[in-house]
Amino acid sequence: MLENLFCRRSEILRGAYHGAMSIYLDRFLNVPLAPLPGERPKFDDEPSDVRELHTKLLATLDTRQRGDEAGRIAARYLSLGHPLKELVDTLAFAVVREDFDFHTLQMLEADSASHFEFRRTPHSEFRTPNSELA
Repeated sequence: MLENLFCRRSEILRGAYHGAMSIYLDRFLNVPLAPLPGERPKFDDEPSDVRELHTKLLATLDTRQRGDEAGRIAARYLSLGHPLKELVDTLAFAVVREDFDFHTLQMLEADSASHFEFRRTPHSEFRTPNSELA
C-alpha cells in the first residue's frame, strides 16, 4: 500500500515538474518545443526557387500566428543549400519593417552566428558549403 502511494506521488511530482518546466520555457525563455531530428516534419511541398522562398517567407511574416510556417520555409531554404546571407537579409528586412528593436536584431544575429558555427558539425541537417555569412 505504501509503495503504491509513493509511486503515485513521484509520478504526480514528475508530471508537475515537467509541466512547470514547459511553461517556463514557453513563457519566460520563448523557447518552443523542438522535436527530435527523426521526428521533424518534411517540407518538400515548399517551393525550391530562391525568389519564391523569399517572397513566401515575407508574405507569411505579414500575418500573425504563422511562425511554424515561416520556420518551415526557412528550413526548406537551408536544406536546398541556398546562401545564408540572402536569408538573413530577408529576415532583417522583415524585422526592420515590422518590429524594429535591438533585442530582435540581437536574436537574429545570434541565430545566424549559431547556424554558421553548428552547420559544420556532423549532426547538422544543413551542412552546405555556400551558406556562409560574408
